[in-house]
Amino acid sequence: MVRVLSAWLAQETSAMRNAVYALLPFMLTLANETFHAFRTRYFVEKARNDSKTNESVMEMESDPLSQVDILRIMLPALCHLTVEEKSRQILLEVKQDEVLLECLTFHWSIVHYKRPPIPKSERKKARTEPEPPIPPKLLEDMKDSRAAMISTCNIFMNITVLEPKLVEESPLFELLMKFTFNNLPELKSVQENLVLHGNMAVLGLLLLKQQSKRVKKNDFSICRYIQATIRFLWDAYVIDECNDPHALVVSMDYKQNWIELMELWFLGMQTMSAVLALVPWISEFAIESGWAEGIVDMLLKVRMGSLPANTKSAYEDFLCNLVEANNSVTQVLKKRDALTVCRNHRLMELGKKLFGD
Repeated sequence: MVRVLSAWLAQETSAMRNAVYALLPFMLTLANETFHAFRTRYFVEKARNDSKTNESVMEMESDPLSQVDILRIMLPALCHLTVEEKSRQILLEVKQDEVLLECLTFHWSIVHYKRPPIPKSERKKARTEPEPPIPPKLLEDMKDSRAAMISTCNIFMNITVLEPKLVEESPLFELLMKFTFNNLPELKSVQENLVLHGNMAVLGLLLLKQQSKRVKKNDFSICRYIQATIRFLWDAYVIDECNDPHALVVSMDYKQNWIELMELWFLGMQTMSAVLALVPWISEFAIESGWAEGIVDMLLKVRMGSLPANTKSAYEDFLCNLVEANNSVTQVLKKRDALTVCRNHRLMELGKKLFGD
């Protein structure tokens, strides 16, 4: 029944709200119990190499709570429920955010699959043989866990945006921020991970905005995280060299998932701009990576008047905040002919920042 209700809540966002709020604590309690039981079973089976004869595995199979992870089924519904004030407060009162961080960590352990170490006696042989393919069951688990992580990131993004004071002071959200900083750079750069990459990158930026006072410049993890985030934002748009060398288009890698990635990209650009004002030294990464120059070089090729208004605004706002955070970028942009870019695309605010009134 809870499974059916969870699926319904993922689709229905307005009906019977009072009844939903009344049921929510019970649903979350059951969902959390099944998640913990399912997680334990998963790790036991993994450790025992799926041995069906092992007694502990057989005991887990007889536990009805371990059969289905109801929390996993509820995640899409929780994305909607965290937007609503009443249901969000219920989630926070029962400390659901703590379980969601456990959930995120669990699914990361599946997505970030590492092959077991090769015994020393077999390493020479392993070098001459191709790596065995990942088992189909594990590929399915990775796909499902990827989707679960995306939903969980969305839930945390909603809470971060709607409960800024809580997030600013919360040790749990500091742990979540460290999770994104440490793990985003480790995410394999493959097409299947692109949407997850975007979600983790933007979640990290939102958390960084709220917890900027906790960030230290000598923290190596933030350096790698910012580099990975810049890469996500940088690679979204390219010049269409094949069909029209004066047109800005979504890159091929992003195009097939652009419906999911578009909002993330704009939110990421907006939040990066805000973070620059709070943590100015992050500007060094945008300059040293060549991203700032890359934006100007790209816009220089774009046909006058053809830049979409929202994209133009995102780039201009970012470059303006970059100049505010680090004035040394002014000369860098001027050398790349930023004046022509400002004239061609009517970037009035950027023009004032770079060249004065």
